[in-house]
Amino acid sequence: YGDQTYKTEPGGGLVLIETQTNNDATGVSSFDFENVFTSTYVNYRIIGFVSTVTDNGSWSWRYLNDSTALTVAEYQMIAYGLALDTSGNATALQSNGQLATARMGMAYYCDSNTTARPVSFTMNFFDPLASAVTNKSFDSQYGWKADNDYVYQYTQGGSYASTAAECNGITFYADSGNLRYAQIRVYGVVNS
Repeated sequence: YGDQTYKTEPGGGLVLIETQTNNDATGVSSFDFENVFTSTYVNYRIIGFVSTVTDNGSWSWRYLNDSTALTVAEYQMIAYGLALDTSGNATALQSNGQLATARMGMAYYCDSNTTARPVSFTMNFFDPLASAVTNKSFDSQYGWKADNDYVYQYTQGGSYASTAAECNGITFYADSGNLRYAQIRVYGVVNS
């Protein structure tokens, strides 16, 4: 290190845990990532893109506890974003609050047209395996090409799940119809 000492080389980074992909036009009902949250990591990052079979569709996610989706009203979030219309004008999206709901809503008004860009997103999770309620927090950001009125939307927000159950997995699903043209990757975050 140039200071007469030997030190451990700095670490940090992302370790890929699992990837799921679908290129079929009919889509799949859900992407289930079972047992991806373990004691190996405290923090996790999920990166992906998703489109829906249904035009102007929406999609959501839930925690999994031993392969069973937590559907009780224990998800809370707030999100805010901007939209760009076809004339290049930006408009603020109304803040979206979800309190005590049975799911965590993500993108809305996804275009099912294959020429449209799917929703791309990044999600950061802190200690989803812990039984402490306050540790199940995450933040997300996502953007997408929307319907004919808005060509691009960008939203970001933060949330937590007010449950004492250990959450060792996550499932993504369409609110109606199926998800298609998607790839989702789950990473463990290595602390430096």
